Amino acid sequence: MIFDAHAHVYPAAGGFWKRASTAEELIAAMDRSGVSRATVIAIEPHITAEEVCDAATRFPARLVPIGSVDPFAADAPAAIDHQVKALGVRGIKLHPRLQRIRFEDLARVEPIAVRCGVLGVPLIVCSFAGGGTCFGGVHWSSAMSWRRPRPRRPSSWPTRGDTGRWMR
Repeated sequence: MIFDAHAHVYPAAGGFWKRASTAEELIAAMDRSGVSRATVIAIEPHITAEEVCDAATRFPARLVPIGSVDPFAADAPAAIDHQVKALGVRGIKLHPRLQRIRFEDLARVEPIAVRCGVLGVPLIVCSFAGGGTCFGGVHWSSAMSWRRPRPRRPSSWPTRGDTGRWMR
């Protein structure tokens, strides 16, 4: 069995995504490539948890939904509760470049990480090769960020995603 741990559906084109990509297109691409299952990952506000859950509901044997929250929202921990308990997401994703949050910003990241730990779901944070100089040359996240102060509760320590060349 081949499991793709990082896929997206893009219900609408625009911004970061040049074209829409439906759940049906993802399933067809998976079939062509011999992929049995995949996670479909939200990135608030660009791709919502509701959108990935809709795709996963239509293809429950093939797609696993991963939610996302706005890291600047005061109700982010409550949004995680809703996504996990009501929508059925199996993890939460933060995307530092697209959501414009620094991983080192523990005041914002720690409550999200702790809530994920309490609910027993992983927190996935993009960690780009070389820091990803996007949005005015600001390094939003990089492998180096992971050497800086960590959340106080190790059981809620996030998982890296999108490491790219850095992992070679």
